[in-house]
Amino acid sequence: MAKLIFLFFSLLFTSILVQGQVKIHSHNDYTHQKPFYDAVKNKAFSIEADIFVVGDSLFVAHSKAEIKHGNTLKKMYLAPIEILSKTDEFYSFQLMIDVKDRWGLTYPVLLKALKPYQQLFVKGRKKVTIAISGSRPAASTFHNYPVFFNFDGLPNVVYTPENLKRVTMISDNFETYSKWNGVGEISA
Repeated sequence: MAKLIFLFFSLLFTSILVQGQVKIHSHNDYTHQKPFYDAVKNKAFSIEADIFVVGDSLFVAHSKAEIKHGNTLKKMYLAPIEILSKTDEFYSFQLMIDVKDRWGLTYPVLLKALKPYQQLFVKGRKKVTIAISGSRPAASTFHNYPVFFNFDGLPNVVYTPENLKRVTMISDNFETYSKWNGVGEISA
């Protein structure tokens, strides 16, 4: 009996150790008290930054009217990610970049911003997965983009196997599935 109890607790402990990371999403992270840092402190699996093109820079804001001087993607996310990557606190997570301007306008500026950090986005034991959401290219072209560009897919799109490899998540409007308006309990 003692052997069975030992085996049970050994298996239980092992299953606890192999549990995956809790999937916390820091929605509109840039609106939080300490953008990026609060999310990392809480081990968020996904951190979201909405971006707009201003000249040759990418600014983080929910709308063009809310753009603030100095709130660039580089300053708020890319540089802190690079610093974090050099510490023992670094862990794998997703940086969801919600493109608010046209993809054709945004892509060259985004590529230029991400390229210096691309070593953080490639496969490895610990990495940051870039997930492009919002305005994005045609799904049939996903495979044409640099390997560190991944995309937020849509449930009604049929992807070729080649392009599906670049889809890191599938998103949809919650209202498609529920009439809940965010007030009170969700009905069954």
